[in-house]
Amino acid sequence: MNQFAKRKSQVISAIGMTALWYLAAFSNPVHNLDYGSYQSEYTIMPGQPPSAWHFEKGYSYLGILFSRLGLSYQTYRSFLCLVAIIALYIGVRRFTENTTLFVGIYGVTVFLLDATQLRNFVMISIVVLAISFLQKVTVKNIVTSVLLILIAAQFHSLGYLFLLAVLLRVISFRILYKYAMLFVGFSIAVILGINVIGVSSILNIAGKVLAVISSRANLASKVSQQYGDGSVLIRYVAVAVSTLAAFLLLWFLYKVVVTSENKTLINQFQLLYVVVLMAVITLPSLSLADDYSRIPRSIFLFVIIAISLYYDKVDEVQIHKMRPLVTFLIVVVCAMNGFSHLYMWGTAFRGSLLYLLKLA
Repeated sequence: MNQFAKRKSQVISAIGMTALWYLAAFSNPVHNLDYGSYQSEYTIMPGQPPSAWHFEKGYSYLGILFSRLGLSYQTYRSFLCLVAIIALYIGVRRFTENTTLFVGIYGVTVFLLDATQLRNFVMISIVVLAISFLQKVTVKNIVTSVLLILIAAQFHSLGYLFLLAVLLRVISFRILYKYAMLFVGFSIAVILGINVIGVSSILNIAGKVLAVISSRANLASKVSQQYGDGSVLIRYVAVAVSTLAAFLLLWFLYKVVVTSENKTLINQFQLLYVVVLMAVITLPSLSLADDYSRIPRSIFLFVIIAISLYYDKVDEVQIHKMRPLVTFLIVVVCAMNGFSHLYMWGTAFRGSLLYLLKLA
């Protein structure tokens, strides 16, 4: 009976992942806010020098290859979404067999943003796979993880930030967990500092540094212009609060999970905690521009993995009386993050939701 239930769950998760692939790959060309830009760039990139490309080199070179083979943008998009879904599925499965819950939560919270922002979708899917190798810290696994993160960054430059997760993973977890509230306070202090120094001054320096290390030719001007417009306060607060709530949920879940005798489970939660800690460390970037909400949104996938893993191993946790409280907190955090990130991208995006879901 248990084997039948597992097979049923695997079938459901496979169907769910296929549904996500379909919604992302065959997104409405008219109502998907980024579709037109991607399609236009796909058409003109083969005739442009690399310095004129608007997107990362990995995405651009692969797109040019598809174009020169005579394949349409839709074919290229479908291929990228397939790569993303496969990488995401393998990455999640390396953490937990409870992929059905992951698909469900991801689908009803932040997936439609990734279905719109294709490059971010490919990037974070490969990053999930990369981070899964850090469950066991060895030189081979670290090298594998770093290489996959570098590949992910060729589709979206924010992927480079996840190299920080590799660094945090090799730092003593006891320190990172013990001083959790210190990290929260540090982020708040940096936010205040940014507002005192000024966004433009900081971005001028950041743009020059990133232009040297990034695969994106026009990243310096992109950072200074598009990523320097500031954030609308209410959107900023909504995402910031939901991000901190997600981090505190992971902090709390680790306290719950540590009551089990499953050392592998405890180790997995240590890794997931470290990744989600990144969202707190990078939270000040939200004061620079709304676009940086991609960072906590992408990291939220690791919160979903932690939730799925918790329910996968819930019978091994000793604090049974706390289960209703944990479930309540999980529902609240998921609702907060789903709402805040959908709200962050404005009325135009929210107006496209029914079309993205193929319901209009």
